[in-house]
Amino acid sequence: MTPSAQTLLRWGARRLEASAVPNSFWTAEQLLAGRLGCQTVELHVESPSVPEEVRALFETDVASRSGGMPLQYLTQTAGFYGRDFAVGPGVFIPRPETEVLVETALEILTHSPLVVDVGTGSGAIAITLALERPGLQVLGVDQFSIPLRFARANARRHGARVQWVQADLGSALAARSVDLLAANLPYLDPAQSDSWGRELFWEPWAALNGGSGGLHEALRLLRQASAVLKPDGGLLLEIVPDQVEPLKALARANGFRWDRVVRDLAGLDRVVLLWKN
Repeated sequence: MTPSAQTLLRWGARRLEASAVPNSFWTAEQLLAGRLGCQTVELHVESPSVPEEVRALFETDVASRSGGMPLQYLTQTAGFYGRDFAVGPGVFIPRPETEVLVETALEILTHSPLVVDVGTGSGAIAITLALERPGLQVLGVDQFSIPLRFARANARRHGARVQWVQADLGSALAARSVDLLAANLPYLDPAQSDSWGRELFWEPWAALNGGSGGLHEALRLLRQASAVLKPDGGLLLEIVPDQVEPLKALARANGFRWDRVVRDLAGLDRVVLLWKN
């Protein structure tokens, strides 16, 4: 006799809760609905029976999530700015706090310039900007091929016009060609990794490791940005709050003037806006 969806949901929720996974029942719903190809409400309205092969996959998913694998890797999707983006191992999962960077970019873009999303990952920033402001010229850059495969697939899925380039930060950009650089670069300090959630260790190290103090990649981009930005071009960087003061000094030393810090919905300093002198 094949088990019902309700039976599997209860089993999955107990297993997830025992492994300290938050929102255990909701998580079980997401996993089972994903495997059945239905909406979560259908699990309760119809309580369908679950074929043996789907049950086995669901149990494997529950075990993986219990072991710390991010839910987004298991469902192969992450929400960002009201849209779903395909993600998987090898690509950084977009976070809601990065939406502040997009909102700030849209606020300051008053014409149709060239905007470059540096370290594009899944392409969430570049694709969102292209869709929200169709007149923009948008370029997404990433050093690695796996994220770019996801970015291209996401652009096709959403019908976004974005050009993709594989390169190290801004190394492939022409001098004085860019109006705005937007970047959610690695900004975590590996010396603080003991405080990271276990899910982070499933994501690509290159997308997390910001070096000592977390600003290694930001400094590299600052040095490149001074050459590739047009006069009075802008640079948006996502950060963590304790990086504001160090970044101010680095910005001044590399020919940038400080504009503002933008807070996320949690009230934390999240995005800085700089202008090339």
